[in-house]
Amino acid sequence: MNSVFVNPGIYSCAVDAFLEISMHLFLPYLSNLCTMNGFTDLLFNVCSNYISSREDSSLLREIREPVWLYIIDLCSSFVARDCNACLSQIFKKRTFGYLNEEEENLFMTQRTFDSFCRSCSSSVTLNSSILLTVVTEYGLNQLGLDNNMWPIFVTQMQTKLGRLNCTNCDTQTSEPVLRDVLNSCFLFIEFSPALMKDINVFEEIEISGAHYKLRGVVRCHNNHFTCAVKDHSACKWTYFDDLSVTLQEFLNIQSLRQVYKGLFFFNL
Repeated sequence: MNSVFVNPGIYSCAVDAFLEISMHLFLPYLSNLCTMNGFTDLLFNVCSNYISSREDSSLLREIREPVWLYIIDLCSSFVARDCNACLSQIFKKRTFGYLNEEEENLFMTQRTFDSFCRSCSSSVTLNSSILLTVVTEYGLNQLGLDNNMWPIFVTQMQTKLGRLNCTNCDTQTSEPVLRDVLNSCFLFIEFSPALMKDINVFEEIEISGAHYKLRGVVRCHNNHFTCAVKDHSACKWTYFDDLSVTLQEFLNIQSLRQVYKGLFFFNL
């Protein structure tokens, strides 16, 4: 979908970056799902139609529009269709909607916590999930971590929770204990812009006992979104910018970052 704008003045870069990520990373997994919800079904159809059209750029508006309409309805920053869109709003439960078990295994880290209420002697269990983990300088400082210790921060975000309220007497329970973590195939991490000039980028990390490899990044610079995806078969990164008809390729994430500063959103 790498193309100049079909209609100048109507910004599509945030949606284009998301669709590139969806087509190159999500589509192979979506094609194997038995059932899909409204959003994942929309992504599957849009990306499949683009591929079957032999990537005809004249159809880009027709392909983008259903995704725009869906996202606009749920993500307030996209309503104006301008350069102020906030891409991370897409990676929220509100946008993805209700996910079935197969979809949750792709996109959400599911966690089960057990606790105990001393007031009424009840056992309390909470099932929760994380779709997007946000790493901020403040969050790192709160845990006494420096910028390059963000993987530890993400691990703790995935496996820790505040105190629970008892469903019987509505009092706070004792500290919850993590009983189970079901890690997703994709892990979405957003870094605050203030961190990006300092942190190291890891192409392979371990989070909550699961091993992840960096496969895609989205960059926001001067309110313009671009993205890069890794072709593991060719061991190279392809960089997409819908203001340019030329694709750029890089051998590794370090060479990509040397040219384009401010990568801020990671999909592993």
